[in-house]
Amino acid sequence: MIRFRVSENPTKRWVWTSSRRWEFEDDWIEPITHPALESTLITEGVRAAVIVRERSANVDVTYPWAGPSRTVEVSPEDYDAVLDDAKHWHLDRFILEISPDQGVRASSGVYNVAPVYLTATDHTLTGSWDLTDLARGCTPEDVIRYMVARTLSYFQRYSNRTHFRHIFHLTERSTAYLQNGDFRIEYPDDARHAEPRLIREGADVVDGLTVLLESIIQERVLEPAICGLTLSGGMDSANVALTLGRLHPGAIAGSAILVAGAAGEQQRRRRRELARLAHLKSDITTPAMKLPPLSAGSAILAGNSLDFDEEGFAEAVGHLIDLMVDEGIKVSFGGTGGDEMLALPPEERDFSGDLEDLTLPVWLTATARDELLSAESDIAPAAVINEVTLAGFACHNPLYIQRGVWPVEPLASPAAIRFGEWLPPEWRRRKRIFRDRLNRAGASNEVVNPRLSENLGGLMNLGVYRNCLPLLSRFLRTDLLLGQLGVVNVDRLRLAMEQASRSGEHQVDYRLYPVVATEVRLRHLAGLMTI
Repeated sequence: MIRFRVSENPTKRWVWTSSRRWEFEDDWIEPITHPALESTLITEGVRAAVIVRERSANVDVTYPWAGPSRTVEVSPEDYDAVLDDAKHWHLDRFILEISPDQGVRASSGVYNVAPVYLTATDHTLTGSWDLTDLARGCTPEDVIRYMVARTLSYFQRYSNRTHFRHIFHLTERSTAYLQNGDFRIEYPDDARHAEPRLIREGADVVDGLTVLLESIIQERVLEPAICGLTLSGGMDSANVALTLGRLHPGAIAGSAILVAGAAGEQQRRRRRELARLAHLKSDITTPAMKLPPLSAGSAILAGNSLDFDEEGFAEAVGHLIDLMVDEGIKVSFGGTGGDEMLALPPEERDFSGDLEDLTLPVWLTATARDELLSAESDIAPAAVINEVTLAGFACHNPLYIQRGVWPVEPLASPAAIRFGEWLPPEWRRRKRIFRDRLNRAGASNEVVNPRLSENLGGLMNLGVYRNCLPLLSRFLRTDLLLGQLGVVNVDRLRLAMEQASRSGEHQVDYRLYPVVATEVRLRHLAGLMTI
């Protein structure tokens, strides 16, 4: 939601400039300018606070949000009241406070759609929603080994740590403080979650879901003409599509990355039917195999992506977003969060997600494996929205925001999470409530119960076989930086590469992708990467 560089200088006279940011000497604060957001700087003459938040259709926002980003002077009493109201905002928000007595504070809300990363040096706090902004001055020596091991193992943990020692992730509901040169981040208390309830006799949970999703979407001030929907064809995005179709028939554009082969043919049939049921006005698509990971022109290869956990399909996803932007889309709805919303209770899950359930790559060193097991003290408390969903926001939402598109995920709202927790397990199993809703809408059995799995596994395999293996072969002819870092056993990795080369595209080990992508980023940090 914001980029900034703010020092502890106690007296500031902020000015809104033509650069669409507030400035004072060398300090500056730049909120994202977008139709879905509003921002203001309030001051009572001494203290100042910048508030950036999603616009709400349900609240009178005439004061002090009377216009575009601007400065508003208020009394000390009104300052405290506005700030308190902002901290309890029901949609996404970010607050930056500057005070002579308390230094600089940065706090995040529940959603964390565009999480902010922070670094503190010389009484100055610098933040950005784009991690690469802060990482450009780093070197491989600044990289944390166990964080790299997590990436190579596909073992995500929600934490204020990033891959860089001096860059921190402001997780949901957290507050960062910089006062007298001392920097710290305080986590919130564990979020409270609900237990399954009994369904009252005669109650219609499917109708309840419909009403809920409509209310969640209608909370925001959005113009349908600039809204799109990522409609993969899965149960999650399909249910969001039905809701948008009821609210705005013929006004929303669909979009998708289309998979190849028989699954792709099925996906096309299913999506055509869903587009009809949801009354979509148009459809924007791109073939999956057109841009596999690490294709020519990749931001990773160019050194413009230093976030080690960025979306693995960034090339294809970015291209699809570009096509959406060409059609005037500025807001993108999706189905992220549906898996977590309807997750079964822990005792009924086949896979816990704990490290003990993972099969770690053979090329991880013993040191890296030990650190994975021991590095559990930095985990954030239980979040309002599922931590897996929030980690997903951090890895793929920047791709949208870089292109001027604001992502909205109705299934990842606190209300949807609570509704899912209330549901008895039989309504969550195989996403029964989503399937039943599609059945009621008149969807065919192929839409509700597709025979083939439609996923991007083939795209990743192609990227590994076509792009990663040649790069890895080249890297292994020199000193591998991942080997120097102590994360990868080079001999075992070389054997894995040779086996992958013999196995062919369809049997290649997809876990080689984060190895190569991470090595590329390390080489850019070291100034050794050439394309």
